[in-house]
Amino acid sequence: MTRPIEPEDLFRFRFVVAADLSPDGSRVVFAQTRIAPGKEEDDDEVEHSDLHLLEVESGEVRRLTFDDSTNSAPAISPDGSSVAFMSTRTEKPQLWLLPLDGGEPRKLTDLAQGVGGGPVWSPDGSRIAFTAGPQEEPRKPGRPYRIDRTVWRFDEIGVIDDATQDVYVLDATHHAAEPRRLTEDRFMNSMPKWSADGQSLVYVASHDPDSHELMSRLRRVDLEGTVTDLTAPDGLVVCHAPMSDGRVVYVLDFELDKAVGSRASLYVLDPATGTRTRRAADIEGHIEGSIQPDNPASRIGQGQLLLTEGDREAILPVQTGGEIALVLVALGGAESHTVVAGGTRVCLPVSARGQKILFAAFGFTEPGDLYLADLDTGQEQRLTRLNEDVLAELALPTVVPLHFPSIDGAHVEGWFLQPAGSETALPTLLNIHGGPHAGWGAHFNFDNLMFTGAGYGVLLVNHRASTGYGDAFATAI
Repeated sequence: MTRPIEPEDLFRFRFVVAADLSPDGSRVVFAQTRIAPGKEEDDDEVEHSDLHLLEVESGEVRRLTFDDSTNSAPAISPDGSSVAFMSTRTEKPQLWLLPLDGGEPRKLTDLAQGVGGGPVWSPDGSRIAFTAGPQEEPRKPGRPYRIDRTVWRFDEIGVIDDATQDVYVLDATHHAAEPRRLTEDRFMNSMPKWSADGQSLVYVASHDPDSHELMSRLRRVDLEGTVTDLTAPDGLVVCHAPMSDGRVVYVLDFELDKAVGSRASLYVLDPATGTRTRRAADIEGHIEGSIQPDNPASRIGQGQLLLTEGDREAILPVQTGGEIALVLVALGGAESHTVVAGGTRVCLPVSARGQKILFAAFGFTEPGDLYLADLDTGQEQRLTRLNEDVLAELALPTVVPLHFPSIDGAHVEGWFLQPAGSETALPTLLNIHGGPHAGWGAHFNFDNLMFTGAGYGVLLVNHRASTGYGDAFATAI
């Protein structure tokens, strides 16, 4: 016997917010959310995340962290013996290292204001890169503040100077090693990725303190702190990956020479010559397109651009209508692409080792689980079923696809979420997505399910400006 979904059910769901695949493809470490009661009787519930180790062959899952804190961003070492991660178990978030076969975690950093992002292992496992914000005493919000940026605050950041990130590197072979700061320029420096020789890092620099344009660029910094621009700020760098031969693959959105809402481009950049080649021109869908979710797992894999063995192909999420598929794109030779994982769902890339791809998949009524795709065999393996018991209790809505012409004949897609068991006319909520260059589709949105549990129909329409239907549709406004 099932029952309607209720607001409190949100606190029963578990979401995978980060994961990494071991170098040999036999293990996965993932961070899973958990809601815990407050310390005092009247305190609100608190969200934590715990690390778990999953054995791919047997499916066995073992919990690795047990403290009431946020343990996130797991990164398995190149030799597969340990996992580096971020944790709030101390007053400020720091990096920790945990042996995978037993033992206590060891704190790697002790920065005054904590760590902001990472960790990222060097190819030989000798160093760890990460990002961190200002380490001096935080600015007191009640005191006067002198603004000398054109853009001084930003959504989800607040005052930019309070949160700018710099790239750091840490010697992972010495227990008492102090992190070294490699950048110091008031930019928001993020997504550091190691070069194949481990002698430099490619990263994204955004929020230029001297510009009103919110563009970003690729930069390289060596271990001595010398910074080199690789690209001009001619768009937003969504993700990137250094190749073994020194070239860099990256996705650029909101390009300055295109109408806002146009499809993002995939480029292969040769820093030695400064030339770049566009790839994936044969793909009709929107690379790195966005389908709006309402769940904590929606950013898993954000900023990741995965490469297959030998850097022959890139693995990209491509939005077509209300679906996001994982697509394999050839980086050389004739243009070609192959769908690795698709269907009526949202697939997001997480980690790649050789020919194995770890990804997360969501649906209208699926909160997200981990899957493993083997490119050699073409097989897909589901690794987790985190919310199977909770979902079995709930009367979930029927998803009715809608297709109709607009007043000018353009094809428009939408969905009607019909509450379970309903047969008569319903009070209906029209949920309009923002962006506006995004879309509705097969992503887990708890609010919409909660509305159906209360007896409302929910109408979702991908209006003009939605991505996934071509540039003319997205740029019509």
